[in-house]
Amino acid sequence: MARIDEMRLMAKMARMYYTQGLRQTEICERLNVHQSTVSRVLKRAEREGIVRVTVSLPSGTHTEVEDALQARYGLDEAVVVEDSESGALAAANAGLRHVVTVSSFTGGDPFPAATLVVSDLGEPGAPAELRAGLDVRTDGVVDVASLSRMLDEAPAPG
Repeated sequence: MARIDEMRLMAKMARMYYTQGLRQTEICERLNVHQSTVSRVLKRAEREGIVRVTVSLPSGTHTEVEDALQARYGLDEAVVVEDSESGALAAANAGLRHVVTVSSFTGGDPFPAATLVVSDLGEPGAPAELRAGLDVRTDGVVDVASLSRMLDEAPAPG
């Protein structure tokens, strides 16, 4: 098959699948090809740049940070919210214990639903300032052991 014909077939199948919402079996029937051909052509269309997947995250979602936290600390679930009272309240309403690290914009906010409010997570020689909540810092640092104590000692909100 000539290159232009291959590109046309990839574009046609990609349009049918992604734009028109047809299932692969429907494409097979319409074009009289095997399902493995449809699957292979759709994958190739992605590799060739005919199909590009874009995920548009809603404002205030931080799934990349959540994934990194889960991977780094072996968590089943991590939820990262903006450091605003409404974000902290949303976490509390979801029954989540949560740590707030304030910013220059939110340093004066009270965060009454937070389990722990600190200036930052701290590091050796530069301890985090406890603003409110359960003090679980280890030598002034909020680390994995601190977070484990927080989960053990603090009741879930709500």
